Amino acid sequence: MHLIDGNNLAGQIWGNPRLRKETLALVLEAYRGRRKKAVLFFDGPPDRDITREDLSMGNVRVLLSPSGGADARIVDWARRHPGAVVVTADQSLARACRTAKARILSPGEFLERNDS
Repeated sequence: MHLIDGNNLAGQIWGNPRLRKETLALVLEAYRGRRKKAVLFFDGPPDRDITREDLSMGNVRVLLSPSGGADARIVDWARRHPGAVVVTADQSLARACRTAKARILSPGEFLERNDS
């Protein structure tokens, strides 16, 4: 299972952590036709692009954190899923997830591995 820091991924790719729709499209494409599951976490409430706090699309689940606590949710999920892979460039989040026995993949590595 991949746990993806959506705001961080968007910021690393497009320089704008608010591009949720574009990031969701990229992740959906990366997981289309694959068995592996992903949970994509974003800070902030639902908006016109992502309209619910908990949304499943095939093997990708999107979780929004209206109070801005996506990092804490990622760490919690990592603790409950030992061996999960966390996609982030946030070093503080990466340290906390490593402590929870997760592996870390940078956004660049994620893109390289999912480049068709």
